Amino acid sequence: MSRRPTTSDRPPSPGAARLSVVVPAYEEHDRIAASIDAIRGALGTLDGGLEIVVVDDGSTDGTAEVARAAGADIVLVHDSNRGKGAAVRTGVRGANGRTVAFTDADLSYAPSQLSALLGEVESGWDVAVGSRAHADTRTVVRPSIVRSVGGRVINWLTRPVLRSRHRDTQCGIKAFRSDVARFIFGRARIDGFAFDVELFAIVERNGLALTEVPVIVSNTSRSTVHAARDGWRLVRDLLRIRKWARAGVYDGPGELASLRMPAYDAVFKAYDIRGLVPDELDAVMCRAIGAAFARFSDAGRVLVARDMRPSGVELSSAFADGVRSQGIDVVDLGMASTDLVYYAAGTLDAPGAMFTASHNPAQYNGIKLCLAGAKPVGVDTGLLRIKDMAERGCPDADHEGKLMQDDLLDDFAVHVRSFVDVGSLTPLRVIADTANGMGGLVVPIVFDPLPFELEVMYGELDGTFPNHPADPIQPANLRDLIARVQETRADVGLAFDGDADRVFLVDDKGVPVSGSTTTAIVAKAVLAREPGATILYNCICSKAVAEIVRENGGTPIRTRVGHSFIKAVMAETGAAFGGEHSAHYYFRDNYRADSGSIAALVVLEQLCVAGVPLSELRKPFERYAQSGEVNLEFVDPQAVIDRVAEAYEDADQDRLDGLTVDLGDWWFNVRPSNTEPLLRLNLEARTPAEVERHVAEVKAAMGE
Repeated sequence: MSRRPTTSDRPPSPGAARLSVVVPAYEEHDRIAASIDAIRGALGTLDGGLEIVVVDDGSTDGTAEVARAAGADIVLVHDSNRGKGAAVRTGVRGANGRTVAFTDADLSYAPSQLSALLGEVESGWDVAVGSRAHADTRTVVRPSIVRSVGGRVINWLTRPVLRSRHRDTQCGIKAFRSDVARFIFGRARIDGFAFDVELFAIVERNGLALTEVPVIVSNTSRSTVHAARDGWRLVRDLLRIRKWARAGVYDGPGELASLRMPAYDAVFKAYDIRGLVPDELDAVMCRAIGAAFARFSDAGRVLVARDMRPSGVELSSAFADGVRSQGIDVVDLGMASTDLVYYAAGTLDAPGAMFTASHNPAQYNGIKLCLAGAKPVGVDTGLLRIKDMAERGCPDADHEGKLMQDDLLDDFAVHVRSFVDVGSLTPLRVIADTANGMGGLVVPIVFDPLPFELEVMYGELDGTFPNHPADPIQPANLRDLIARVQETRADVGLAFDGDADRVFLVDDKGVPVSGSTTTAIVAKAVLAREPGATILYNCICSKAVAEIVRENGGTPIRTRVGHSFIKAVMAETGAAFGGEHSAHYYFRDNYRADSGSIAALVVLEQLCVAGVPLSELRKPFERYAQSGEVNLEFVDPQAVIDRVAEAYEDADQDRLDGLTVDLGDWWFNVRPSNTEPLLRLNLEARTPAEVERHVAEVKAAMGE
């Protein structure tokens, strides 16, 4: 037992309920309902609220369904039997109580005893554990000989692992402050019976305050323990705990107020990893993700780069440490644009990680991952597996990978210029607003030998974005560029996002060019160089894109929205180019990756060849009026989509991505957001007036 801190040492623990009780369960369909009833009966009158969290650890007998029917507040399910430690970890992640406790489904310890542990935690202890070896403990039902001897053996085996002489590590009830629970279980790795010992090791390593509480024991005869199998796993896991403790794996910050468990679900998105720093994404999580990515990618080296955000230095370094902990080498590319990293992954045939939050505000950061050859990593191509491995933790290899540096910026610039005929370029005045993002590093190098007069606005690399957000899809962020183009009578303006993989154009009159128009311009250029090529466009691009592709002898293919889908179709079809309305432009010969710099140069080449200003060049490509993306909030987006489909049942429809309805003179797409209860409506018609009228009509069909 350690010293109890005073309650004024730090603020109250966070949480919506007073107490969360986590119940790990495996093949417990016949008694989980009684267990839930007993917990509710004993603790349901607590002031401040009780939450019961059941974790079905891969049962095949319907345990989860019975738990839901019995009124468990949260039921979480493993797809396979991973062990009690894994089940408790999952439960802690899902719990919302200010104090988090766990107890076995067999209730060998009457749930009323959790009140004593709750009281100890609320009085200031970080951790309160039941102890069968406490002088005041009473045993109502004696355990079996095997269980009794097994418990003593485990406690004896912990002596070389733990610094203190805890009399009982295996008691089945424990309670924690919520922030302490998340800290401890965020570092815990053991899935099996030794997980209790690991908890004590983490408590010791971080100087947390733990007290032992007497219990009343009512043992049951039923057990899922297999002596031979679980015995050798126990010895193995104890050795692992000792090794990890010595290596500092369990060590964390000294300020308890800052302790928290990484919430992986909050930061793993459909196509990347992204979150607030440090509240959602921190160095501890990045190290775990780095180790997981090293294992997943199964390569001899991993490329790591970052954008200009201040947090990128620490986060990318932690990620690199995680990669190296698996015995894999790291090639540090330093600061780079995302399209440079894709180029590096392709030309070096190595997986890569780019630390960026793209267009998001300064307090965010994230990771874009790709495999060797710049193959995308998304939810359908490994991101969820990486998440699962990071949550579980990856044991260190027996040797550490090397750290090397490389600078590919000049090589990348040569690569970008290879997509145009440099000899056809003529003098143009170009204004590039790089928004203090990575375009400020890359664009001047790409343009340096070209006959353009380049002016870079906000070229200083500053991840606090002092001038305006690096999000060029928002019209407000184009104001400075438009004003400068008009003031200097420039030929074209280029607006890059934070990691410079996207670019929006502004013509010589200061009018923004849509992503669909840019897609069509680039598609025509690609088809001139490669007649008959396949061109991809996503389902919210203008119909003009497909028309122009056909008119120029190409084959248009419509895709879902999102880079992983476009890259997959590009790989399947051999398409030469693909574009999205959001200003992502993909090139087969750029390892099927997107690049703002390549797209910008291709459009500039077309200006030079045509000999007309962009305000004239664009006209044949702009045939329809568009609504832009209209975001509408609904509780049940899918039900709304079905209602709209029924309202337009006589029109041509498809469900490629959400719902697309084509009525000849006008069409629309409505699709759900990946992260919010939103529907995104995009509509196109012949004139702005028709767009306005039809948007109102579709909204009415949606029930808006």
